Amino acid sequence: VSPSVVDDQFGRLTFTEDLAAAIVHLLDSGAPYGTYNVTGSGPIQSWADIAGDVFHSCGRMRDDVKPVSTEQYMAQGTGRDVSPRPRHSALKLDKISGTGLQLPRAAERLHAYVTSLLRSSTMDPDG
Repeated sequence: VSPSVVDDQFGRLTFTEDLAAAIVHLLDSGAPYGTYNVTGSGPIQSWADIAGDVFHSCGRMRDDVKPVSTEQYMAQGTGRDVSPRPRHSALKLDKISGTGLQLPRAAERLHAYVTSLLRSSTMDPDG
């Protein structure tokens, strides 16, 4: 299976353990009240790049993911209503980093997550 994934929408992933750690850090550090962006750090990626990372972590070729534009994806007729999404949704991390929190790289968190899923599925005889 080679999925079509949009390559013109960009952002970074957020993992719950990092979000929870950021909340604890903000409370424990006495950081000033306000709004803080929290996502994984590292390069901004397209959804196709992220899907390629998942495929790579599963032992597949990155180019098994077919990059398409949002317009091409929508024209494929997914059979459901899709909410409009921004082209660039990467959040700035300067404010949270200024409190002393170094967020893990999103790509490393994704690889660890996928690897843990693969490990648990091979260990589960019903999996």
